[in-house]
Amino acid sequence: MQAQLGVWYHYQMAQLRRWFQSHTWLRFAQKKKIASILKHITSHIPFYQEFAGSTFSHLPIVDKSVVQDNFHKMNTLQCSRAEAMNLISTKPMKLIAHQSIGTSGEPGIFLFSAKESIKASISVLKDMLLPTWLQRQKIAFFHLNNPYFPILEDLYFLKARFYDLNEDFEKHLFDLHSFKPDVIVAPVQTLRMLAMMKQEQKIHLDPKRIITTTEVLTSFDESYIATAFKQNVHQLYQCAEGWLGATCEYGTLHIDEEQYFLEKEWIDKERFIPVITALNRYVQPLVRYRMDDILVLKTKPCLCGSAMTAVEKISGRCEDTLYFPSKDQALRPVYADHIHQALRVVSGNVHQYQLIQYSVHRLVVKIQASNFLQAIECIEQQFEKLFFSHGLKRPLLEFVPMEALPLNQTFRRTQRLSKCT
Repeated sequence: MQAQLGVWYHYQMAQLRRWFQSHTWLRFAQKKKIASILKHITSHIPFYQEFAGSTFSHLPIVDKSVVQDNFHKMNTLQCSRAEAMNLISTKPMKLIAHQSIGTSGEPGIFLFSAKESIKASISVLKDMLLPTWLQRQKIAFFHLNNPYFPILEDLYFLKARFYDLNEDFEKHLFDLHSFKPDVIVAPVQTLRMLAMMKQEQKIHLDPKRIITTTEVLTSFDESYIATAFKQNVHQLYQCAEGWLGATCEYGTLHIDEEQYFLEKEWIDKERFIPVITALNRYVQPLVRYRMDDILVLKTKPCLCGSAMTAVEKISGRCEDTLYFPSKDQALRPVYADHIHQALRVVSGNVHQYQLIQYSVHRLVVKIQASNFLQAIECIEQQFEKLFFSHGLKRPLLEFVPMEALPLNQTFRRTQRLSKCT
């Protein structure tokens, strides 16, 4: 009961802060948290002790490989990566390990205290629930490997069901029909599968809100899911490092700057790689941590009035960016969102696709389509336009049929197997 009251309290406080928080107050609160974190890491984290007396801006920017290679030096317990791995299969305890599921490179391990994990869960819960106070809401979670979920069980204002995608999907569908959730939270391809089944009238679900998580939401998937469920698709920006943001009621993705201080590593005038500092993590602090994502900044203020950074879209992972030679032979990037936008027009015939770049001269296109030959012709036309508009030489396109996607594996529409640079 005490735990439930704690969750309820933190949830209400999160809602109040969201409604009344100004940009000035947000920056003031972040500045205080950063000062506290700087003092903590230079005193208690071996990796940062040599930076005692340094300013925040002089701390090194680290990435997943640095954190994993120096794991025992980057947590207060000097816990090794092997010891952290043993915590993954355990139920929530005083120390919790989160494992990434490999959407970007090798899986990583990240440590949270139970208190830190609860606060992270509450932070995202405010973006999942519908704006109603009169009834207990029902949420269905489809997940692969997510240690946040058990913390959300048995809350008096929330009834949750958890569906492990490593288990029988047909059994999940049967239970889902009887549960009749108000909100469905699932990886993109799981929601796309549910959308297809709804279009074919194989399922009869009418959730009031659908939320994608884990995988990058492309325009190709978003339009299909939104059409099937006849509503906007919400998004959680989630990874093993934490819940980094969520869409507001106007469909804009906002970075959760109550939980993270955001720095931007600019790629061009609109795209940047986020460098984050966790403001409420002390067991294994993430300080100036470079993500592997490319975000597109929203240039106009969001109508919701939030003080938090607004993102137009997640373009994709850094490793999803493809490179091709221009007319002067220099390699130029083609970002994943440009490709998805170009191929959006073929969604009526093409049910699924995946691009795999083996070299700058060879691109394999896997497709599921109602008419395979017609799909090839249409995709070739779109690629011709795309490469011409970017001033690039078109690579050899190899078209192959695409097999059905297993839902218990993360999916990337665009993969670059060659470094190309």
